[in-house]
Amino acid sequence: MEFGERRYNVFAQVFKGPSFSAGAPNQHIIIGRQHMFIQCQAGGFFQAAADAVKWDTRPSPKPGNAKTGVVTGRGISCCLYEGNNGYCALVAEVSVDQDTGVITVTRFAASQDSGTVSNPNGLMNQMEGGALQGMSRALFEEVTWDQGGLLVRDWRRYPVYQTGRMPVPQVISVPINRPGRQQMGAGECVITCVASAIANAVFDATGARLRQVPFTPDRVLAALASRG
Repeated sequence: MEFGERRYNVFAQVFKGPSFSAGAPNQHIIIGRQHMFIQCQAGGFFQAAADAVKWDTRPSPKPGNAKTGVVTGRGISCCLYEGNNGYCALVAEVSVDQDTGVITVTRFAASQDSGTVSNPNGLMNQMEGGALQGMSRALFEEVTWDQGGLLVRDWRRYPVYQTGRMPVPQVISVPINRPGRQQMGAGECVITCVASAIANAVFDATGARLRQVPFTPDRVLAALASRG
């Protein structure tokens, strides 16, 4: 699916900046990506997502977090979908069990600028659904195979987020309406930011960088073991 490719692109571009985990949102600069973040800041939607969770400036990783047990953190990501087709930012707040490698997303805050909004409720539904589906892609979904071929051949065995498997996170949606502006895409904006926002939040919580999606417990434990 096209949004799958864009999700990986955004993950690669956004999640590497340590300041994106906890520093002041209006001061982030990633070498080689300045143009994208300048546009994010100028649009206002980046700050809108940060304001929704009362983002405060502090160092990252989160000072005082232990190296064992359950710790919490937060991360932020932004995307200019297809370059000019919808703009969004997403904050993820997570807890990480450093003994089991399990990530639990506790809250998302998403902002989106799609120009003139004709159906605010529809836009919010797209934002909330994108956040939850993106969480499923970031934490669970993966097609696996061996030398004999695919190991997952039907939807019953394909790993996805299921209600009851982990708590449903709160999703705060901040749609930005620009009356008189050209209408832009809305359907697949927020979903592209989820993996990078979660990865930044895990770094903030633990100091460990996740390099491969989905962020399974085994991969989290490996990242924790290799952190400095």
